[in-house]
Amino acid sequence: MTTFATTDSNVYHIEADQYVPGNILFSDRHALKTTDGTTTWLIAGSSSSGYSTSSGSSARFNYITGFHQVSATRVFLVDHRNHCMRMLDRTSNASYVSYAGYCCSRGYADGTSRARFYYPWSAIADKKATGRLLVTEWGNHAIRHVYTHYAGYQYVSTFYRSTSLLQNPKGITQEYTSGNLFITAKAHNVYKLSYSSKALTPLSGTGSGGFPFQAEFKDPRDLLLIGQHTILIADEENHRLCALDLNSLMTSSLCSGTSGTVDGNLTACSTNYPQSLAVVNGSLFIGQYQAIRKIEGLCHQLFLNYGNEVTFKYAGNCINTLISNSLTLYCKLPTVNIWI
Repeated sequence: MTTFATTDSNVYHIEADQYVPGNILFSDRHALKTTDGTTTWLIAGSSSSGYSTSSGSSARFNYITGFHQVSATRVFLVDHRNHCMRMLDRTSNASYVSYAGYCCSRGYADGTSRARFYYPWSAIADKKATGRLLVTEWGNHAIRHVYTHYAGYQYVSTFYRSTSLLQNPKGITQEYTSGNLFITAKAHNVYKLSYSSKALTPLSGTGSGGFPFQAEFKDPRDLLLIGQHTILIADEENHRLCALDLNSLMTSSLCSGTSGTVDGNLTACSTNYPQSLAVVNGSLFIGQYQAIRKIEGLCHQLFLNYGNEVTFKYAGNCINTLISNSLTLYCKLPTVNIWI
């Protein structure tokens, strides 16, 4: 693991930058930035919170906890404490007033101009339907759909809501074929939500937030579905990345679990409140407090076939192969086995 770039604050979300190929696009608390690992450029926002639709450093957001690029020039931003979705035009670096919901006015309502959010958190593209996003909503204990192809105020509908079963959802990822969702939420839990039946299944957590108990986390944030049976989770308060086997519901961890920014071998490295994850060109990028970390050449497949054994394959050269809509990277030697 190496430090790819340093940041000012919490890196809540990261993606490959579509507007500047080769860069990493990330949210740095109240700002959206891009970096090539050597130089970082501000796109919009600042270190100060607030609300303004101006461009560049004059724009103001109140915690950009998530975003999603729908094209190279359009980015949908989750303005968490302003209770709305904003849309940023990369050609001008200016954002619309309220793309979905109504900024600075919290509540719960579907529709267009009257739609309301209450602390939205993350946004991903819905793989089962073009032209809409899936947004987790912390305050309303809901998953909302935001449609991206309407004119003016954008239509918002509720995909799933339960004030008793799904409390304070944050991170979200989606399986390609079934569309099933995997969600991190309050009480340190990870859930599976069936896309078709809307059945919610807890996969982990007892609410105590400890470690190393089986499938238990402490304030899990972002997650990635890796292969068909494994989820990689940013376990923030435990300062680890954890792999959850969906068959056995056993977990294995990366890094030492000690708070810090120590680079090097995965058995000795450390992370500092990891919050976001992204796989870009075969490497894993981790957004944490004041840094973006990188694991070079980490294959997209984690193997958990032998209890707590985690096998990572490193290589200078990888071959991308698409198998049943699931990306797997086959790499040359050497292979490193890490026993937790």
